[in-house]
Amino acid sequence: MADVSVVIPTYNRADLLPRAIESALSQTAPPAEVVIVDDGSTDDTPATLARYVERHAGRVRVLRIPNGGVARARNAGIAAARSAWVALLDSDDEWVPSKLAVQMAALAERPDAGWSCSGCELIDGAGVRRSGAQSFEGAFPVFRERRISASAYLGAVLQPMRVTVDGDTHEGYAGDLFELLFGGNIVLPSSAVVRRALFGRVGVFDPEYRLAEETEFFHRVAEASPAVIILSPLVRYRVAQAGSLTASENTARLVSNALRSIDGAAARRQPVTASTRRAWRAGRQRLLLRLAYAELSSYHARAARGAAWQAARDGGERTALPRAAALWLGSFLPMVALRSLHAVKRHMRT
Repeated sequence: MADVSVVIPTYNRADLLPRAIESALSQTAPPAEVVIVDDGSTDDTPATLARYVERHAGRVRVLRIPNGGVARARNAGIAAARSAWVALLDSDDEWVPSKLAVQMAALAERPDAGWSCSGCELIDGAGVRRSGAQSFEGAFPVFRERRISASAYLGAVLQPMRVTVDGDTHEGYAGDLFELLFGGNIVLPSSAVVRRALFGRVGVFDPEYRLAEETEFFHRVAEASPAVIILSPLVRYRVAQAGSLTASENTARLVSNALRSIDGAAARRQPVTASTRRAWRAGRQRLLLRLAYAELSSYHARAARGAAWQAARDGGERTALPRAAALWLGSFLPMVALRSLHAVKRHMRT
C-alpha cells in the first residue's frame, strides 16, 4: 500500500464518479485512503458516495461542503489528507491501474523532487479514445503552438530518466519546471502527486481562480521544488464535458486567468534572472495571441484586436509578430467573412 491520500473533488458527476473512485481503489499500489469532497452536489452523488463508504469503510472518506468551486473542494480534501503524499483525481477522469506505482517509484529515484505528473489518454464522454494528438501534445496548447513533441520540449531543459515497474519501463524527465511553465501549463491535475509537506510551503489552490487555478498552483509548486514527469499516459482524461471548465466557451476566461498567473509567478522567484524575464515575456505573448484568437472565434472583434496589439507591443518572440498582425487584421473583417473562415476551418478539421 502506498502512503498516498487520493483527493477527488466532485460536483454533480454521479454518472462518472464511480469510474474515478474504482480506478483509485484498484491501483496495483493501492492508496492508503480516498478522500472524496462533494462540492454541494444536487444529483445522486450523496447516495453513490454512501455506498462506497459502506463497502470500503476506513479507506473511503467523504466530506460534503457548500458549493464553492473545484479549488475550494480540492483544498478541503488536501486539508483532510493523512498520508505523506497527496494524489489529485478529478471525478470525470480515471487512472490506469499502475499509475501510483509508477509515479511513486519515479519519485523514490529522485528524492529531491517534491511532486510528479504524467501523460494522459484523451477520451470522450463515453470513454472512447479521441482521434488526433494524445497525451501532452493533445492536452496542452503549448505543444501545438510550438509544433514540438513533449519529449523534445522537456528534454531541452530537464534530465532524462526511466523507471521500471512490473516489467514495464517508463520514460520521463526530472528537474526544475519553473521557467518551462511560462510557456504554458503542462500539468493535468488528475496526473499530479504532491508531497503533503509541500502544501505547507506553497499553499493550496487559490479559490479566486475559478478557471486556470491549476496553472497558478503548479507554477507555485514548481518554484519551490523540482519535479518528475512521466511521459506514459497514466490518466484517462475526459475532455471538455458539457459544463466542464475547459469547454470552449471558457477559453477566453481561462487565458485571462493564465495571464494573471504568470505575471504573479514572474515576481515570485527572486532575484528575477534574465532567462526568467525572457521566458515570462515569451509566455505572455503566446497567451495574448491565444486570447486574441479565442475572442475572434467568438466574434468579439474589439477584444481580439486589443489582445493582438498588446502581443505585438509588449515583445517576446519576433516569430510571433506575423500571427499577431494576422489576428489584428482579421478583427477588421466583416462578420460574414469571419463566419465563413470558421466554417472552412471546422470543415478542414473534420
